[in-house]
Amino acid sequence: METGRHELTADTEALQEQFRHVYWIGGGSGAGKSTIVRRIAAEHDLQLYATDDVMLDHSRRSTPERCPFLHQFMAMDLDERWVNRSPKAMLETFHWFRGEGFSMIIEDIIRLPKRPGVIAEGFRLAPHLVQPLLAVVSHAVWLLPTPEFRQVVFDSRGDRNGDFSGKQATLSGPSATCFSAMPCLPTASTRKRNVWN
Repeated sequence: METGRHELTADTEALQEQFRHVYWIGGGSGAGKSTIVRRIAAEHDLQLYATDDVMLDHSRRSTPERCPFLHQFMAMDLDERWVNRSPKAMLETFHWFRGEGFSMIIEDIIRLPKRPGVIAEGFRLAPHLVQPLLAVVSHAVWLLPTPEFRQVVFDSRGDRNGDFSGKQATLSGPSATCFSAMPCLPTASTRKRNVWN
């Protein structure tokens, strides 16, 4: 089982040096990560790595031994995922938040050319997973949307889709309420946050 830490064996300094060319933008869904990252990548000629884009691939590459919570989630129907469990149970067992599949993100980024640099984004880039990889603390930032900001973003997208394992389905009613409450931390305003400063 993945513990949330990647499975590389290099010492900390060597590991951090390996990812010095990577910039990380994480945070809650609907925070504007993708929009900001696309602009930064275009302006600074960086390679864009969007973790959302590889979730299906990572689900297919995973095994029940390596990602047990992911495989339990994939076996559930929508009500089992979003209605029949408490929000606490959802949070405690949500595979991407627990770091399952993070080692595949690392494997993917290592395969990319180091020049001109990489900017990675997605809600799967939790601070405790990224921090050990940082040679330069300012290379990582997390965007945390207020519930109001997040609602406006989702409304502008015109849908609420729960595509967290490669199985996409439209959520409504109680399922949508549970989904909306989960991936966002309550904050006073949408802001950039570096958790080590």
